[in-house]
Amino acid sequence: MSCPCGSGTPEPACCARYHRGELAPTALALMRSRYAAYVRGEIDYLVATHDDSTRDQLDVPAMTAWARDTEWQGLEIVATEAGGESDTTGIVEFIASRHHRQARICPAGALAVPQDRRRVVLHRRQGHRRARAHTGCGRAQRAVSVR
Repeated sequence: MSCPCGSGTPEPACCARYHRGELAPTALALMRSRYAAYVRGEIDYLVATHDDSTRDQLDVPAMTAWARDTEWQGLEIVATEAGGESDTTGIVEFIASRHHRQARICPAGALAVPQDRRRVVLHRRQGHRRARAHTGCGRAQRAVSVR
């Protein structure tokens, strides 16, 4: 079965390996693996890849319910800039298409929309990449720091 991140690679050789603990080597791999984590309900992975400085602000029960109650329809990578294995920063712009099966509100209080287009700024420190502020909701472009 192909990975839900849309890479075309079988899931065990793609994002599932990051969900099992292997570090995502690039900004693109991290963003694809976080999308796949929402699809598969891998909330522990989403928490683990969230920046330590804001991790305590996550509403894990709301994230869990929102991921479960969403029909994930695809990930489109719009553009990437840097973010390679040797880069300390990078940018990934993507569109996540989805349909929320229950409420029209997602954890951050924003309206759930069928597509989410974001420009995400990524940083790496000591080999780890982490999302600093990722709500998973909204249509507006947003800059997000990842370590």
